[in-house]
Amino acid sequence: MPPTPPLRRFVAAAAAPVLVLSMAVATGLAHPAAAATVTTAWQNGAFSENTGGVVSRSDVVLGEPDSAAVQSLPQGNGSLGVAEWAANGFTAQLNRSDTMPNRLSPGRLNIPGLATLTSAANFSGILDLYNGVLSETGGGMSLKAWVPAGKDELVVDVTGANPNTRQTATL
Repeated sequence: MPPTPPLRRFVAAAAAPVLVLSMAVATGLAHPAAAATVTTAWQNGAFSENTGGVVSRSDVVLGEPDSAAVQSLPQGNGSLGVAEWAANGFTAQLNRSDTMPNRLSPGRLNIPGLATLTSAANFSGILDLYNGVLSETGGGMSLKAWVPAGKDELVVDVTGANPNTRQTATL
C-alpha cells in the first residue's frame, strides 16, 4: 500500500539533510582533516602513538603473591620463555622455543630465601608488559626479574636481603 502524502513529505524532509551532507562531502565542502584533529594519535599530518603508554595500561598488578604454578607470570625474548611465581620464595620454569613439540624444559629455578619477600603482608608486584620486567616488593626486600633480549638468561636482581644470611638457589 503506498504511503499517504503527509508521510511522503516527512520522509522527504528527513532525507534532505542526509542528501545535503553527502553532497557537501562529495564536492569537498567538508574538511576531513578538521575531524582528524580530534584524536590524539593524529598529529602534524601523521599517525603518532605512545606505544609504551598504551601497553602499560595493561600491566599485570599483583595484590598478593602468585603462589601456585597456574598463577605464573610469563616473560621471554622469543627464544627463552620463563614462567615465574612465588612458590617457596621465587620459582621460575625455564622453557625454550626449540624444545617443541615435546616441551622439554632446560630447568627450573627456586630461590627459597625470597620467601621473606613473597610472604610479607605488604607484598606488591607488577609485571611491566612493555619493558618485560617483573618487580616485587615486601618484607623490606625488592626483586626485579627479566629476560634480556638476545640472551638465554634470566636476571633476578634482589635488594634489601640480609647480607649476613646465606642465600641459595636451586636449579
